[in-house]
Amino acid sequence: MFRNYVVTALRNVLKHKGYALINILGLAIGVAAFTLIMLYVQDELSFDRYHKESDQIYRVATRGSMAGNEFHMAVSPAPVGAAFVEEIPGVIQSTRVRNFGFPVIRYEDKVFSEERWFNVDSTFFKVFDVSFIQGDPGTALTQPNTVVLTESTADRYFGSNDPIGKTLNSDRRRDYIVTGVIEDPPHNSHFHYDFLAALISYPDQANDPIWVSNNFYTYLLLDKNTPAQQVEDEFPGMVLKYAGPQIEQFMGVSWDQLIERGAAYGFHLQPLTDIHLHSHLEYELEPGGNDLYITIFTAIAVFILLIACINFMNLATARSTKRAREVGVRKTLGSTRSQLILQFLTESILLSFIAFVIAMVFVQLLLPAFNNMINLQLSMSLFTDPAMILIFVILVVAVGLVSGSYPAFFLANFNPVKVLKGSAQIKGKNSLLRSALVIFQFAISITLFTGAIIVYNQLNYIQNKDLGYSKDQVLIVEKTDDIGQQIEAFKSEIRQDPRIISVSNSTSLIGHDFGNTVHQVLGEPAENALLLSIFATDYAYTETYGLEIVKGRFYTPDRPADSTKAVINEAAARALGFDDPLGKVLIRPGNTPDESNHSEIIGVVKDFHFQSLHEEIRPMAFILFGADGFGRYTAVKIPREDVLGTLDFIESVWKKYAVDQPFEYTFLDDDFNQLYMAEYRTRRIVTTFSILAIFVACLGLFGLASYAVEQRTKEIGIRKVLGASVPTIYILLSSDILKLILIATALSWPLSFETMRRWLENFHYRIDYSNLTFLIAGLIAFLIAIATVSTQAIKAARANPVDSLKYE
Repeated sequence: MFRNYVVTALRNVLKHKGYALINILGLAIGVAAFTLIMLYVQDELSFDRYHKESDQIYRVATRGSMAGNEFHMAVSPAPVGAAFVEEIPGVIQSTRVRNFGFPVIRYEDKVFSEERWFNVDSTFFKVFDVSFIQGDPGTALTQPNTVVLTESTADRYFGSNDPIGKTLNSDRRRDYIVTGVIEDPPHNSHFHYDFLAALISYPDQANDPIWVSNNFYTYLLLDKNTPAQQVEDEFPGMVLKYAGPQIEQFMGVSWDQLIERGAAYGFHLQPLTDIHLHSHLEYELEPGGNDLYITIFTAIAVFILLIACINFMNLATARSTKRAREVGVRKTLGSTRSQLILQFLTESILLSFIAFVIAMVFVQLLLPAFNNMINLQLSMSLFTDPAMILIFVILVVAVGLVSGSYPAFFLANFNPVKVLKGSAQIKGKNSLLRSALVIFQFAISITLFTGAIIVYNQLNYIQNKDLGYSKDQVLIVEKTDDIGQQIEAFKSEIRQDPRIISVSNSTSLIGHDFGNTVHQVLGEPAENALLLSIFATDYAYTETYGLEIVKGRFYTPDRPADSTKAVINEAAARALGFDDPLGKVLIRPGNTPDESNHSEIIGVVKDFHFQSLHEEIRPMAFILFGADGFGRYTAVKIPREDVLGTLDFIESVWKKYAVDQPFEYTFLDDDFNQLYMAEYRTRRIVTTFSILAIFVACLGLFGLASYAVEQRTKEIGIRKVLGASVPTIYILLSSDILKLILIATALSWPLSFETMRRWLENFHYRIDYSNLTFLIAGLIAFLIAIATVSTQAIKAARANPVDSLKYE
């Protein structure tokens, strides 16, 4: 019996090749798009789940408020981990991670500039699952100046030689002995490392007793029977016991008074598996994903698959009249309703299987391009992974059943007597359902297309917004702190070239994390303390970056006392509440009153976006390097002409001072674009798959239009004989479908509005989109639908009526 179902299904496919091709191709495209997006979604959801005890590992985050300035950081104080283990039941182990910079590592004649060097506690391997290739995890990092390398890093430095016991030099300042080799961290880790060095190498930092200095990433391993909330309930008492007295000492005001006036300071736990998608705190180790994007992408994948299934259902129900006599004959010959349903579902599942096979071919062919589009390296081992094979089979059956269910039950209910007499009424609910499905298809397609337009406009807004500084033609030479106090000589020699416009050295780079420090204002109540982002630089910073001074002045070389002054931004001036902050003195508290730093405000710089547009411009202050001070980044403003020649010149000067250290550079505008990689990825995905959704929907529309023309061939011939014009016939054939597209356009607007409103909330600075955006998206989709229907309608309207009357 089943063999008969399959043979019948294949005969129908071969008999109606055109409709079968539209069905299979539409479904294959939908399944391929669904698979590609879900590969990305599954990868995003898998982060940090490779640790055996991932559901018991938490990161300590710091949250608080000071003088109305809120902060929420991924870092925490040095002593919290050990104190929590000792005093809070259920906390089994803690470990800390800290980055002290990006060293240049040397071994014999090999020199590499390293970005992924971290110092960690020896307990790191007790909290996280790390596979050792060489060395003992229990002792590898218990001694100062020891380091563990990843396998790829060990190969880079030592090749086939044994690295254990070898010495690596860091920045010509410190030697590290290699004590272990570990496997490289998988890509789905919330941070990646090449070196794990002993934190105890910096005893002053590792044993820092200060509870209000947040510099460490602290992770806790909880007992499996201890809820995280139970541990968090102990945090307020720990803050009161340890942090409260220190805050009182620094601020000169009791902790209770600060709390009464709105101040706050405390910790909370973040599940390890939530960090990548749900944590968007200050000082994240690496940029994470976004759970909203996962929701959007999953919805896109499901909707595209639904659109493909709807195409199948629409075409199957539309062609039901062609199968009506077949059903009548089968029922007359004894076929039961259940047998007919099973036959049509078998056909549907067979088409689904063919479409899935083609879809998997598409996926394998398109995966490299998709990986390039999203800057990842996803893979799909369909025929080697049993789980993937099972998912494949389930999806084939599910899609076949969903797509073929209505046609199967609809066709099986035909009355054989009425069908064989030619009097079966087969429109009614069938036509209403088809109309509803077409509306649903295009409503979703237009929503996706509208989203693509808004994402494009927001990113275009980011690219063209006045950021308050100039990012064009600014070359950033990285890791210049490695040449130490020779930076001044390096800058001076570069300036001698007439092509160089300006040169400036600084501790951080626009768009990167800045250090936050609490400051008081001399003569003001302590509770009015201000949290400032601190930026150390030299005299030429405003010239190099094109910043505007709105009050006072910037630093000048002819005033030695400027090293004790401060320049703030407008946001800081507003937060201080002064119309004229010049002459006010900022106090940065020290461990004792005598160690506090006093800085007189000499200037106010116009607000500029030193962080991404996701964030509101925060209060910040420039401080000037001291006589022996220097920073990691040197910015060089260069002309548009002879960029390569200018680069060669700067590199030659660099090699003179840095000798064997690589010349690493980037352009500020490229670095700026890196801040929005997630958004650019979203734009590419939404744009690509919204176009695919519309294409698949139009593929079904083309099939429906073709079928409508076929059904009304004789009617068209008669109308033309009676004098109907081509435009009249065209309107007759296309008006019903185009009405459905107009309804779909109207229905898509509220869905588009709510979805994009939520996405734009991720940006503090965003576009104000108008109804015109929705009208444009709807109009484009409408025109595409018109073009799709017109190909068949015009062809039928221009056909010879004699041929139409001879049809069948």
